[in-house]
Amino acid sequence: MRTHIEDFSRGNRRKVPLADISHCIADSKWVEVHAPGVVLLIEQSLTSLEAEFPDKFVRLHRNCIASRDHVERVFMRNGAARAELRGVSLVLSVSRRQAPTVRRMLRERRTKA
Repeated sequence: MRTHIEDFSRGNRRKVPLADISHCIADSKWVEVHAPGVVLLIEQSLTSLEAEFPDKFVRLHRNCIASRDHVERVFMRNGAARAELRGVSLVLSVSRRQAPTVRRMLRERRTKA
């Protein structure tokens, strides 16, 4: 099992440890992998990342997955669910369909702690 995500674009080879990844956002045929101070562009789909690392990522929206370890809370704003991630100033949208799954994940994490 891989422990890093690699970016081979633009002639550079950059690696980011899975543990550092906060979230991934799909943008047409690319996926932006976000970690502190780094944004990698990869051609692997969100669905394939979810399948390869089911214990690492949770789906927030059709175009976004987040690290289960980085999701701090889910809250409602203007009638829509939002997620706050540890170490990320950006607030991410959570779809109505995915909100129950994300909330359940947070409850389960709290009960294990």
